[in-house]
Amino acid sequence: MNSSLSSIGVGGFRRLIGAALALFALAFMLWSSAASASGAPPATVVGSWAARANQTTGTLSITSQTGAGTCKAITGTLFGVALQGSYCPGSGEINFAVPGSVQFYEGVVGDVGAVTFMSGHFSQWVGGLGQYNFSAQK
Repeated sequence: MNSSLSSIGVGGFRRLIGAALALFALAFMLWSSAASASGAPPATVVGSWAARANQTTGTLSITSQTGAGTCKAITGTLFGVALQGSYCPGSGEINFAVPGSVQFYEGVVGDVGAVTFMSGHFSQWVGGLGQYNFSAQK
């Protein structure tokens, strides 16, 4: 047994584990209450966003959001290249692709105070195959 663990004994070790679990539970409660305080997703995603996709940073510009259904068609540009997809204001789900590209983006949108966030992942089918994180804020 490690000398530092043997110096606290079994009772001390149990108290240490109990304290760690209590700290984890507190952190989880704080995180979940912050997430629920973020409110409903925004009605629109039109605008200019500071974006990061894997290690590339730049602008996500959503120029239109149209349609009468639950989900709305969106168009714009990502890093200067045209995109098209959909946004569902009721759930905050967003999906888009760059036509002619090999990347498909899926994520969620929500706001915390005056800042609106978007985060998710994109799949790439050629070159660096895999899924990569993306995020944006405005």
